[in-house]
Amino acid sequence: MTAKDVEALTGYAVSSVNNWIRRGYLKAFRKGSIYLIPKFYLVEFFCSVPFRTITRKTPWHVQTLKNFPGWDQCRALLNGEGGAE
Repeated sequence: MTAKDVEALTGYAVSSVNNWIRRGYLKAFRKGSIYLIPKFYLVEFFCSVPFRTITRKTPWHVQTLKNFPGWDQCRALLNGEGGAE
């Protein structure tokens, strides 16, 4: 993915994505004048403290955080931690 692809997915500006890369929060490879971001690194960044603690979150970010507790419940069921009846 490029910084422009991340912008389209998350709603954060390309300049924000490039800042995360320059600060070392988001891993990427530089090809010419653009950064290429493997999806694995993007998911890793989404789970990081710097991403979760962004003060001014986009609507996509807010919705993703709202859905996260549901994922936690699903993960518990998949791991056999749920109370099977």
